[in-house]
Amino acid sequence: MDRLALEFRSLLRSFDLVTSLVDFYGFRRKGTLPVDELAGRVRDRALRGARARSVHRVLPYIQLHEFEALLFSDVNAIVDLMGLSSSSAAALRQDVSAFETPEDINDGPDTAPSKRLLRLVPRYDKLDGPPNRP
Repeated sequence: MDRLALEFRSLLRSFDLVTSLVDFYGFRRKGTLPVDELAGRVRDRALRGARARSVHRVLPYIQLHEFEALLFSDVNAIVDLMGLSSSSAAALRQDVSAFETPEDINDGPDTAPSKRLLRLVPRYDKLDGPPNRP
């Protein structure tokens, strides 16, 4: 939390608006804080000592579910972007249809969206995003 707040402070010197896309799961000392309260604390720490006019320039966004859950909001885009085979595309559509929303797919360490993508697209790299097509 402190590291992110420091980064915000540093960026505020050069930019009119600063935001983030950070995974909620990655905060080690979040305890039982809900995502919106954690974002508020990051914002408060980033603004310590800042001028009052800076308050609206810091917009921390903490993603509650892993990034890949967002990819599942448009299965056709994943299929096209990753060049999935018809059998992999069908398996992906079946996975998605079992849940009410893409965020609900984040249901376990072995069945999280990134793990599902890795099973269907072994060359997928969570750190790099969608793979380059061969």
